[in-house]
Amino acid sequence: MVISINNDDIKHYFKETKALLPLYGKPERRFLGDLESSMREHVRVNPTTTRQELYDKYGKPPDVVSNYFEAIDTDRLQKRIRIVKWIRIILISILVFILTFGIYRSVLIYKDYKAAQDAHAVYEETIIEEE
Repeated sequence: MVISINNDDIKHYFKETKALLPLYGKPERRFLGDLESSMREHVRVNPTTTRQELYDKYGKPPDVVSNYFEAIDTDRLQKRIRIVKWIRIILISILVFILTFGIYRSVLIYKDYKAAQDAHAVYEETIIEEE
């Protein structure tokens, strides 16, 4: 029994391929878009195409990603990886600062709350009766 490929199979193929990409920028979107349109055109022309036939023609997702990175300029790739690394470091640093500041502020607010509770004046009403 031969099972032809459907839209969900193509979506799954590209989801898996995208997950394997360490970087996902404009060049990768363009590459995946071209690959997807080529694959959809092939399926449109050959509606009985099976998943194995697509793997044979285009490759499995790990192979596609490997071939893509072999074909691009390594200097440009290294530069992009360094930029992404620094952006992550900066974002994590900002997040740690915000969390630390938030915890510090919360501790101060809690201390003020406790001090206000302790300093809360207790009123006592005394009635003096005259004889």
